[in-house]
Amino acid sequence: MLSLGIDLPAVRHITDLVWFQGLARRMAAFFETVDVMLTPTVIHPAPQLGHYHVERVGADLAYARVLDSFAFTCLANVTGLPAARVPFGRTEAGLPIGVQISAALGREDLIFGLAGAMEGAGRSGALLLSYV
Repeated sequence: MLSLGIDLPAVRHITDLVWFQGLARRMAAFFETVDVMLTPTVIHPAPQLGHYHVERVGADLAYARVLDSFAFTCLANVTGLPAARVPFGRTEAGLPIGVQISAALGREDLIFGLAGAMEGAGRSGALLLSYV
């Protein structure tokens, strides 16, 4: 994976940063009409051990799997939005399901309040969720 960064031309890096800044501005506009955004933490239940292991599957496949699995969480990562990941229920097989809560810059209060309420609901054991 290191080679992906080393081989990236500086112009491409700057272009990506500008795109991420534009995305951050679009998300700021989105949060003018929405308080919080809830998404899955990952797109599927927990994979087998080694699913992302570079030495087992190769750098290209491991990188593709990371991008695919964490499609929702990367939005907060690249835009700088505040976010929290909260355990929220289990699959029928007993695997944990997480939810990500994102909000506008400076609205961590909304995230912490909702995260606390959701975490409490998840601990009650009343939630059984499934991936569609």
